[in-house]
Amino acid sequence: MRAIRFFILVSIFCSINFPQDATRIALIRGNSFDLIEAENQTGTLYVSLLDLVNSISIPVFDNVKDNFVSLQFENYSIQTSVNNPFVNIINTNDSSIKTIQLSSAPYRKENKIFVSVTSLVELINIYWEKELLLLAANRIKVVEKSKETKAEQNSVVQISSFSIESGDDNTIIKIVTSNPIVNPYNFYRAQKLHLILWGTSTKKDSTLYPFRTISSGK
Repeated sequence: MRAIRFFILVSIFCSINFPQDATRIALIRGNSFDLIEAENQTGTLYVSLLDLVNSISIPVFDNVKDNFVSLQFENYSIQTSVNNPFVNIINTNDSSIKTIQLSSAPYRKENKIFVSVTSLVELINIYWEKELLLLAANRIKVVEKSKETKAEQNSVVQISSFSIESGDDNTIIKIVTSNPIVNPYNFYRAQKLHLILWGTSTKKDSTLYPFRTISSGK
């Protein structure tokens, strides 16, 4: 999955327990919107997979009884199952298979399968002809995928350095990259600042710690 998520701890001395809460996500299309069933699990938002993809008319084969769902795109099929964080991406042209790992495993509740909102949006944006834009934790907008976005799908932006500068009134995050980052998105949850950088990676596997300067590959 071509995205890097940085979780910046704002307060490390507070501990809050988040119960499972039923909620809704607004899926915005032009001047109208649909409310998609979702749940808050310990501060992470999960969305009903079938409700979301049906709302945006992505073809899907589902066997909820067997806890299996397959999303169908022009040249790819994305297969996921309950309690399994690994997703199979099948190239329908040559039948090759690539496996990626989600940040958390999908789960089933009654007759619905729930998937992490950020994980699902990242997957759909890679293979769908349009794009889902996260406006907030509970608001998603359907937008047209620009020519620039299409051209850059196979060109991953490289991060060369990352730093946080804390001041008396604010905190500045500085990221040096090889090219401009498309559609950066941030939000607060569970006293943490979440920063999502689409189509972005470090040159090597790296751990990014808060409140100090980190260089990729070190």
